[in-house]
Amino acid sequence: MTLRDLHWLVMLAIESGPQLIAEVKPAPGKEAGAVAALLWGQVSPEINAKLAVAGDMPLKLQPVEWTSGKIRRIVATIGRIEAIDGIKVEFQKVTAKFTG
Repeated sequence: MTLRDLHWLVMLAIESGPQLIAEVKPAPGKEAGAVAALLWGQVSPEINAKLAVAGDMPLKLQPVEWTSGKIRRIVATIGRIEAIDGIKVEFQKVTAKFTG
């Protein structure tokens, strides 16, 4: 992913509203922790299908596509895998509050 791609992805997510950012505290003896971002939207069935086909490849959504429906969906994750795993769990907890 290029810096331009990252800018496109992150700025649209921030402008659209839904996003979640996490930081993992450093392990003892380490100077820095692993940082990750999880970007999500409320997408239409059509956009959900496109994201499913794309798999782990980033998909450039248009601004209106981030909020095109009611399906809460992870659009992209960025960062270290150990931080991404934790933020996905947190995402599930947060979105479960809205679906229950």
